[in-house]
Amino acid sequence: GINAEYGHTAKRAQSGRRSSHSNVRPTIPSGKSHPILKKNPPKQINFPTMKNRPAKEKWQIATERIYMQQRIAKMKPAKSDKIILGLKTAVSEVKSFTTPPPAVYQVTKCTLLIIGEKEESMEDWRQICNLLAKRGPASPVTRLVNLKGKPLDEYQLEIAHNIMDNISPEEITKVSTGASVLYKWIAKLMKQK
Repeated sequence: GINAEYGHTAKRAQSGRRSSHSNVRPTIPSGKSHPILKKNPPKQINFPTMKNRPAKEKWQIATERIYMQQRIAKMKPAKSDKIILGLKTAVSEVKSFTTPPPAVYQVTKCTLLIIGEKEESMEDWRQICNLLAKRGPASPVTRLVNLKGKPLDEYQLEIAHNIMDNISPEEITKVSTGASVLYKWIAKLMKQK
């Protein structure tokens, strides 16, 4: 009776102790072998790709894409973007001179004076090129564009008149396309009121 019951309980305790020190770990079924997944397998989600769409819908999507591509190709850049690009190209061309013609030197120097650079910082062409290479808000292109729509002050007008009186449009166009762009931009700024 009691001994038998005690012996049975002791055996269970011993078996429990042995299993707690055992290195064998229970295996957890994963993936398709899991009993829950066998009964309720996950449903495959079909995302709306072009392959899954009906032929008529594919044709409509392809047509819309072609139409949008044609519209984008016909879109013209904004006027302000064209101005900025033109001035950037002009500055790059002017900077490429190792020894610029006198007319290019004078137009470039006066352009920098109009946007606020100091004459003492432009003693030679190398210093002028360093000023032309400025980027961001301090770049010559940005500052020239910012002058659009604003009347020039007396000092700026004096410099501009000095250029226009001593160099003709034909003269500057012959020696440099880039400098002629700067020349024409100064002429536009002079007309602003």
